[in-house]
Amino acid sequence: NINTAPTVAPTVTTPVTYCQGQTADTLKAIATTTGADLVWQDANHNTVLTPPTPTPSTIIAGITTYYVYQNIGHCNGPIDSIKVIVVSKPNKNFTINPTTDIFVGQTIAFTPVQTTTANTYYWHFDDPTSTTANTSTSILPTHAYNTAGTYCPKLIVTNQVGCKDSTTFCLDVLSNISMI
Repeated sequence: NINTAPTVAPTVTTPVTYCQGQTADTLKAIATTTGADLVWQDANHNTVLTPPTPTPSTIIAGITTYYVYQNIGHCNGPIDSIKVIVVSKPNKNFTINPTTDIFVGQTIAFTPVQTTTANTYYWHFDDPTSTTANTSTSILPTHAYNTAGTYCPKLIVTNQVGCKDSTTFCLDVLSNISMI
């Protein structure tokens, strides 16, 4: 029985774009030659032995190329590649103005650190008394709290490929005090 090298590269079937920090799927390919084993290689063309199929890391944003070929006995077929793209999370941080001495009824401006029309913004102001005005999808919203207390508004930012991140910032709204 003579082993013959496969003449066609395997077909890669794995999704290739992930958000930073997202759990990635194990890379997958379909052999195009009956009886062939798939052999994966990392970006440096080192064969991945354990586990036999790689799971890309999503810790660092960027593009990594993995390679796969079919093997029958000692014969290797053509190689195929897959580029795994890890997209950075959007910047979730925001500022408020004024930053101190916020009083009941005072308008507060909310500004995300990263303002781009490629992102979508969802604000939740943590103000149960304001009903529909308790949220906003504006890039630069404003809000006024009508009751003294501690509020923790939240920003959820989604970038153009669907990666999300969020943060919460707590602030104290003071009662208006008048001295006579």
